[in-house]
Amino acid sequence: MAKKPMVGSRAWEERETNNPEFARHIIKDLKNQAKQGKPWAADSVLRWLEKFPELKAEMPELADLAAKAEAAWVLAVAAGDPLAERAARDEAAQLRASLLGPSPSALDKILAGMVVVAHMGYQRAAFLAAQRIDHSGVREERDRRLSAAQKRLHEALKGWKLIAGKKAKGLRPKGNLKVFQSGQEAA
Repeated sequence: MAKKPMVGSRAWEERETNNPEFARHIIKDLKNQAKQGKPWAADSVLRWLEKFPELKAEMPELADLAAKAEAAWVLAVAAGDPLAERAARDEAAQLRASLLGPSPSALDKILAGMVVVAHMGYQRAAFLAAQRIDHSGVREERDRRLSAAQKRLHEALKGWKLIAGKKAKGLRPKGNLKVFQSGQEAA
């Protein structure tokens, strides 16, 4: 059996820096340092994640912005009810999956994210507008928010439908495409 390298030695450092479990602990510590406002820690986390990309899934802080916005709206729609949160999360996932299809592009992901977030915003506004309230100013404000949420959802769906329609048609130039022009046509 090989002798373990001495802690702190070059051999120990080499062995440990290639160990995913060690990396997990280092990243956790660096994440805490970054939360305390130490700017060098965030760069260090990113360097460790370059070496161990499989650990990125354990860092919700690095999730894309659309996922963060969606998660925030899911929590808002659920209003503290864990069952409603699960239902909203599942509904958002199903909606996103139905919009994306088998091999989505970056634009598809952005547009689907916009639709999902707009849908969640609309659901939250509709829930609040449906609540009984005796104060007319609050009721009017909730109705305005509902109308604004409906408009955002409509615009998001319109944008998604426009791009989906263009993709379905193939985005070809108008008219016949000619690779070569004869001398007479060019003049």
